[in-house]
Amino acid sequence: MNFSASFYGYAKFKEYKLDFFRFEEKNPELVASMKDIRQSRETLEKEASVQGILDAPDISKEEFVCLLKQKDEYLSQKVH
Repeated sequence: MNFSASFYGYAKFKEYKLDFFRFEEKNPELVASMKDIRQSRETLEKEASVQGILDAPDISKEEFVCLLKQKDEYLSQKVH
């Protein structure tokens, strides 16, 4: 089942009230509004990502190597 069908079924089951807006390039206000929403969402996501990087604890080289070795790809049972 694709995402649209799954989401529609979920929304219908939860009895959400949905509005449908037909996208037409003839409606510049709707296009501008959608672009503003996307830009504000992208800005918030970038700010959260940057803040997460800045708030990350500093680790030593040994701790970094240890974390790399804990990745699933390095924990296989195969002997090389």
